[in-house]
Amino acid sequence: MIGVGIGLPFYRVFGGVDAQAQAHFDRVIADGGLVPSGLSGVNAFFNTIKTIYGTSDINTAISVGLDPQVLGYKFGAGSGTTLGQAAQKLYSCSGASGDVVQTTAASQPLLLVHSGANYWFGSGVSGNYLSSPNSAACNIRGDFEVITLGIKQFAVASGDGNIYGRLDTAQRQWIVGINNAPRTPYLTLSTDGVATTSYNATASLPAFGDEYSLKVTRNSTTGDIKFYTSLDNGANWTQLGTTLAGITGLLFNSTSTIQVGSYINGTFGNFNGKIGRITVANTIGGAPVVDFNPNQYNAATSQTQWTSSTGEVWTIQTGTATTGYKGVLVDRSITMFDGIEDFLQNPTILRGDICSQYLVYKTENALGSGISIIDSALSAWQNAFTPESSLMRLYMNGSSGSVSKPLDTLLTMYTTTNNQGVSNSIQKNNDTPTTNAYTPALSGTGLSIGKLANLAFYQKGNVQTYISAIGVNTTTIRTDMYNYIKSINNNAF
Repeated sequence: MIGVGIGLPFYRVFGGVDAQAQAHFDRVIADGGLVPSGLSGVNAFFNTIKTIYGTSDINTAISVGLDPQVLGYKFGAGSGTTLGQAAQKLYSCSGASGDVVQTTAASQPLLLVHSGANYWFGSGVSGNYLSSPNSAACNIRGDFEVITLGIKQFAVASGDGNIYGRLDTAQRQWIVGINNAPRTPYLTLSTDGVATTSYNATASLPAFGDEYSLKVTRNSTTGDIKFYTSLDNGANWTQLGTTLAGITGLLFNSTSTIQVGSYINGTFGNFNGKIGRITVANTIGGAPVVDFNPNQYNAATSQTQWTSSTGEVWTIQTGTATTGYKGVLVDRSITMFDGIEDFLQNPTILRGDICSQYLVYKTENALGSGISIIDSALSAWQNAFTPESSLMRLYMNGSSGSVSKPLDTLLTMYTTTNNQGVSNSIQKNNDTPTTNAYTPALSGTGLSIGKLANLAFYQKGNVQTYISAIGVNTTTIRTDMYNYIKSINNNAF
C-alpha cells in the first residue's frame, strides 16, 4: 500500500524502505511497542505523506502523526475492563518528543488490537451487543453444536456473560454463556419459553484475559450436554468436565431475535471481552447453518451491520450509556476513550496557527457545552477539535473564532486549516469547507487527546488517526490526504 490516487517518485517506490520510516519502526520496537501494520505500513505512510507535501523530510511535512495501526502503540498496566490492554503511549512519527503518553494506569484509554482477523469487543456495559432477526435457520430446537472461536474475557463486577442465543422474557429458547464466578460455561434451555434450566460445566475455563475457544453440544434424544475447550483456535478439542444429563425433546419455538454478547436485548449478561467467531450447526458435527463471522464485516459498506454467508444480518448495538466503553467491531487497531478519566498527552508539541489537522473520529458523548477531544496540553481550546451538541467545532484560541461542521456518530474524517486570518476552514469527509477570517493568537502548545487541555473534563469516543501538518492545505493536498487516510481506515467514510 503506497497511496491512493497519487503518483510517487521513482526512488520511493523502488528504492527500498524509507530511512525515516525504518528509524521510526526500529524506535517503536526497541521501546517495547507494537506496530500492527509492520514496517511496510510505516513505510507506506512516510512515503505517501512526503509525496503529498512534496518533501523528503517527514518533519517538514507534519509535526504530529498518530495512528495505532500504522505508527504503533505501547500497552500500559490497565485495570478492570482495560486489564492488559490500556494505551500507555501512542507513537508519533515526529519522534520521541512527539509521542503522547499517560503513565497513570487508571487514566489510560482502551487499545483494541487488530493483528489480522476482525473480532467483536463487548464492553460489558448495558446495551452493547449484536442482534439478528429470527429466521428458520436460526430457530434450532433439537440437536445443535455451538463453536465460539477467539474468546478473551475480562472480569465483570457480578453476573455472567452471554455468548450466543435467545433469552427474552417470554420467548426463551437456549443460550450459551459464561459464569463470572465460578468460572464455568453454561447452557440454558427452555421448553415453554418462560421456565429455564441451566447446566454448568463441571470444570473451569482458562483464566480471565487468556484466549481460548469453546464448543457446546446438545443431543435432544439422550439429553447429553458436553462442553469442550481448545487452545489452538479449534484445531483440537478437549472435553471440559463430565457429560451432563439434560432435558430431552424439542425446545420452545421462539420468534425472538438472536443475540451475541447479551440477553433480553442488551440488559443482562453483557459480555466483557473479545469474541472472534461463532458457528451454529443443527446437528452435532454438522455444517454450520448460522455463522457469526466478523471477518465478513466491511466498514466501507456499513459501519453498523453486515450480512453473513449464511444469511443473517448482524446489527451492532451500542446503547445509550454516557460513560464507559462501547462495544465495537474491531477491523483495525482502535484507541477508545471512556469519557471518565482516559486521556493521552504531550506537553511540548507545537501546533502553530498556520497548520492543517486531520482527525478520524467517532464520537459517543457530544455534550452541549463541548469538551475537546484534541486540544493543547496547557490552555483550553487551542486548535481544538470539540464535539459539541450536533457540531464538530474547531476552536482556534480560547473558545473563540470557531468554525464548525455537522457531527456524525459514525467514523468520520474532519480536516481543518488555520491560516492566520487569511482563511480558516473545517471540512467533513472532504466536503465544501466552512471558513472564516478570524486571526488567533499563537496557540497550541502541547497536545491532549481525550480531554480539555489541563482541565478534568473528558471526551468519549474513538480516535483512529490524527495528523497535524505544517502549513496550509491546498485543494489538492486535502483531497490526497483524504483519500490516503480513508484507505488506512478501511474506507469507512
